[in-house]
Amino acid sequence: MQLTRKYIYNRCVMGMAALIWVLGLLAAGSDSVYMPWLNVVGAIVFLLASLWLGRVLPTLEAENTLASSPVSVGKPGIPKPLVIKKQNSTLNTGYAGRWSTV
Repeated sequence: MQLTRKYIYNRCVMGMAALIWVLGLLAAGSDSVYMPWLNVVGAIVFLLASLWLGRVLPTLEAENTLASSPVSVGKPGIPKPLVIKKQNSTLNTGYAGRWSTV
């Protein structure tokens, strides 16, 4: 239950931040009667929303990596992570090292 509330809260915060970001971008680029003032306010809102998203996104990404850790495996409703078996390490190492996709 707590995970669900936290997930919903994070989604709402991200939605609000994205909406504020888009509104600031639209206000900064608008042509209206209040041209210089509305553009300055929109640019400030856009900058603040960008800074807010820059702080929030890495924390949400860190929380998502914690949720997919091996500790959560076995709980109902959470899919098991994909396990890739180690293959022969000498295969295709002559061309691109160990990062070859061939």
